Amino acid sequence: ANKPRKYVQKCSSPIKVPEVTLRNIDTHKVVTVIEDNSHLELLLQNKTLPKRWDLTEPISDDKRFSAPVSLLLPMDFDKNKKYPTLVYVYGGPGSQEINYAWKSPAWPEYLVTSRKIIYMIIDGRGTGFQSVDYQFANYHALGTLEIKDQIEITQSIQKKFQFIDEERTGIWGWSYGGYVTLQSLIQDKNDVFSCGISVAPPTDWLFYDSVYTERFMGLPSMTGNKAGYVRASVLNSVEALRN
Repeated sequence: ANKPRKYVQKCSSPIKVPEVTLRNIDTHKVVTVIEDNSHLELLLQNKTLPKRWDLTEPISDDKRFSAPVSLLLPMDFDKNKKYPTLVYVYGGPGSQEINYAWKSPAWPEYLVTSRKIIYMIIDGRGTGFQSVDYQFANYHALGTLEIKDQIEITQSIQKKFQFIDEERTGIWGWSYGGYVTLQSLIQDKNDVFSCGISVAPPTDWLFYDSVYTERFMGLPSMTGNKAGYVRASVLNSVEALRN
């Protein structure tokens, strides 16, 4: 077979729009620019966008790990002010919300720039692209460590940075993030979160599709992980949402 002579490279960053080029496989020089998104770059030139600040926060009960945390801050951010803070979570097994690729401005950027809030994301245990042990920390135990991390890391950030308004910190998520939101409100004994928005959450893994659930929870049988399913159900703890 003939040796390939060219390859396609896609590059982006949080502050650089995606660029797709065709390159020579030997010299790596650009043969042609397939897409440089210059029109998008031009559209964004006069737009106010948030500042992004990435950090890591130690996991309190396992010194092997630190969780990635990302904050979107208003452009005119003042560390001496207190800002309402909204934590966004997905948190599903093997997922990743914090990376260094381009994301087109959307609702988070609107909230930060127009409503002057801080938007925070935490990739806690159970998420991917950290290590195998990190990703499988809550294997057969959904609704445990990934919830603990959202609560405890948010509380740690509140205490560490005075510009986070402890009285006005909320959490929201969709799908698995909706589940994490509900469980965070249920398990939040210190009122770290003032409120939450849960969109389309699975509330009991017994009723979710087996192709997804059994990969992470095993079988809901007496010889399997029935106790894990019972523990993970939001329906068994719904009274805790009343406060």
